[in-house]
Amino acid sequence: MLRHVGVEPTGEAFNSIVLDEVAKRPFNPMVNAGAIAVAALMPGDTAQERICTMLNLCSDLAGRRLEIDEQVFRSENATGHRNRPIAYMMLNSGDAQGNSGAASRSARTFPMNSSCMRSTTAPMCAA
Repeated sequence: MLRHVGVEPTGEAFNSIVLDEVAKRPFNPMVNAGAIAVAALMPGDTAQERICTMLNLCSDLAGRRLEIDEQVFRSENATGHRNRPIAYMMLNSGDAQGNSGAASRSARTFPMNSSCMRSTTAPMCAA
């Protein structure tokens, strides 16, 4: 995973179209570029299988079943135009994980329902 996504803060907006110039990867998984890279790394033969894998992983880390908020997904899908160029930028930088399919999958998994307090559990478990 660390070969494709870093762990450093960016100092940029979450949807900035920028990669770590030295490592040629997103700075961390909490910005859109990092989330797109993580979505592309999820195992599965189909987009639906990869989405289920991501949802199950996040649910396990949160300690409860998470669901996708369909209204937020529709909004993100309609307005997340910056995500497709981010995916293509990663592909152009030599990261095979960057592709428009990954941008679509990440848009599907971004709007998982969780509270701020519950969301703090996942990073602690992952660390």
